[in-house]
Amino acid sequence: MTSILRGVVVSGAVSLLCTPIISARAGEDPKAWRPMLISDLTLPGPQQASLVGIWADRIAANNQRVGRLPMVGQAPKATVLPANAPARAASVVVRSADVVVQLSLFEARGACDDIGSTSNVFRCPMRLVRFEKGTTTIREGRGCFAAGKPGSVDPVAYASYDSTTHVIRLGVIARGEAVEGCSQSVSVKESQ
Repeated sequence: MTSILRGVVVSGAVSLLCTPIISARAGEDPKAWRPMLISDLTLPGPQQASLVGIWADRIAANNQRVGRLPMVGQAPKATVLPANAPARAASVVVRSADVVVQLSLFEARGACDDIGSTSNVFRCPMRLVRFEKGTTTIREGRGCFAAGKPGSVDPVAYASYDSTTHVIRLGVIARGEAVEGCSQSVSVKESQ
């Protein structure tokens, strides 16, 4: 896990600038639902650097599973070229004056479970990365991944932030309805 932390700390500060941010800016409602950013990690570029750092171990295991980049007795590494095995991440960033939090879901074949009730929605690994005062902490869990875009017929993953309770709310909408079992709240507080 320490290799993941180093990758996130080195690449995270720059890359977080490129991710949709939920913050309490004047005139914006952080509680408003926003679609999560979907990133293709097959050919990651500079904008996906924080996600590659967060998911380096999963990307390496996924590459090994399909016969790309065998792991050689050291910390797992993700590749930039020629390409990683197919993988995607959904993410959202919450920023305050002192803390930056990135919540991300990782989707790759074999990493997720089909939830069954709705096609193209999967229960996948989730990481909450918290950057505060020069330290980085990571919590893990699972959440629903959907890669549709708003206005499409495919399910769409959404997130919102409640600044009073310090909770990121997650949900998936398919055909205008919330997908059962995909609504969850994730505290961004360090002690949770």
